[in-house]
Amino acid sequence: MGESWQCGKNLFLLLLLSVLLRTPVAASKLQYVALVPSTIYVESTENFCIQMSNLKETFNLTLLLKSEIQDFILIQKTVKQDNEFQCTPFQIPEDSNISPPLEATLELKGNDLTQNFRIHKMVKIEKPKHLVFIQMDKPIYRAGQQVQFRIVSIDTDLHPTKNKFPAVYIQDPQDNQVFQWRDVEVPLGIIQLSYSLSSDPLLGTYKVVVEKDSMEVAEYSFDVDDYVRPKFDLLVKAPKFVTIMTKEIEVSVCGRYPNGKPVPGLLKLSLCRHLEISDTDENLCKEFEDKADGDGCFSKVVNMEEFHLRWLGFSMAIAVEGKITEQGTGVELSATETIEITSTLSKITFENPDRYYKPGLPYVVKVKLVDSYNMPISNGTVEIFILTTHQWLNQVTDAEGRAEFSIETTNLEEDDFFFSAFYQNKPWCNSEHWVQPSHIKASHTAYVLYSPSKSYLHTEPASKTLTCQRHEFFRVHYILNRGDLKEDEIVFYYMVKVRGNIIRTGTHRQPVEQGKGKCSPFKLHSPLLLGKKLPRRSWGDSIYGAPVLSC
Repeated sequence: MGESWQCGKNLFLLLLLSVLLRTPVAASKLQYVALVPSTIYVESTENFCIQMSNLKETFNLTLLLKSEIQDFILIQKTVKQDNEFQCTPFQIPEDSNISPPLEATLELKGNDLTQNFRIHKMVKIEKPKHLVFIQMDKPIYRAGQQVQFRIVSIDTDLHPTKNKFPAVYIQDPQDNQVFQWRDVEVPLGIIQLSYSLSSDPLLGTYKVVVEKDSMEVAEYSFDVDDYVRPKFDLLVKAPKFVTIMTKEIEVSVCGRYPNGKPVPGLLKLSLCRHLEISDTDENLCKEFEDKADGDGCFSKVVNMEEFHLRWLGFSMAIAVEGKITEQGTGVELSATETIEITSTLSKITFENPDRYYKPGLPYVVKVKLVDSYNMPISNGTVEIFILTTHQWLNQVTDAEGRAEFSIETTNLEEDDFFFSAFYQNKPWCNSEHWVQPSHIKASHTAYVLYSPSKSYLHTEPASKTLTCQRHEFFRVHYILNRGDLKEDEIVFYYMVKVRGNIIRTGTHRQPVEQGKGKCSPFKLHSPLLLGKKLPRRSWGDSIYGAPVLSC
């Protein structure tokens, strides 16, 4: 089969979203790869990409869109340069008489003086998508008040879009339309409307409904109530949960007038852990009281050992009640919170684990270790057990609670392999009277991905969400059959995609003889789709999409 050539740890891709790569080969027969979107939007610019190898002369290409309504040419071009990855923009014009949504056929025809080909691909034709949002000025209204709301229309790139809605209406709790606007135009992507409630409206949940051209609707609910706010509010602050190992917590209760000023008076706090089944009043409770301070608050650090968090037979929650008695009036108000008790002390997760492994390439496992509060645990020893080979691996987590493992796959002969990640993998003393601490493990199965050419390419997933306006490195591993390489260098072709749109293409050339263990880094902008073209019509590729923060 020929010698294999590998490169791994030193080859990186710097990107934000998506990439594609291919390898040139020497062969006499024409080879080509064509890429088109599976969904095409009317009036939106799309891209058709093609790479052709072993050209003997100029090749003529025609891309047609064929539907039941009409056929028309999208692209006519010539390809003159061998192994060049080219992308050409095209657009379905507004006056094409095509009425989305519908299915159509893309036909690609190519020919020179000696050979020709014709391929077909089914695609969907859609209208550009517009997202519609409704924003209320407040969630609850009273009789006679004015209901104000905004309608926002944006495209999938979050740009404001011009729009027109057949109808916008207010619907009462009995589904009656109580007010309506017709043919509402949104010229700049946003419009504000208002509606005045009657002096005696029907109480309950109302809806603002926006009808779109597609007969879809967007809606948002608001309430109409005769609810009168109390003259002051009471807020209890306590942790959402504690672990069975927690030593102490801080709880507080605060009284506030609607203008934000503190309420003077007596504040009380009570915390109780109740028996699950009992005829006696043997709950574990603590009560505290004090005068409100200058901020209208009372805080207390509570010793959790008095609640015996590891005892079985009690509720795995602590009920917290705050109460205030206003000075001078004697008006009382109470509020409650619940503190959950968890036995989970840590949790391991795999970050973007690959479903498949490629023989000969390292299978990289990235884990994250967090505590019960979802905070990273640093300097923690994480162990991985590979069931297939009965092998143990261990790594220490970094400041972000992350660790990376590399599993050798050269000698794996099974169709899949199973592995688990552990932290604190030591048994506790079991007791029927005690809650046992829990460290949640992670498990995963990877399946083999075969390549007839025995050549593979793999991109390691990012371990975190990519941030805007920054470059990120993606490590790429590849193993290529030397019998497939007829030249002294490999040419990687890449394609960057964002939301299905091709926004950038390019190449990276890697010398074969110098590449072993000395792969030069190259930089791209965005996540990644990788591949390589081999002479037996076998394509090895690596497709990866990275999550990106909204910018």
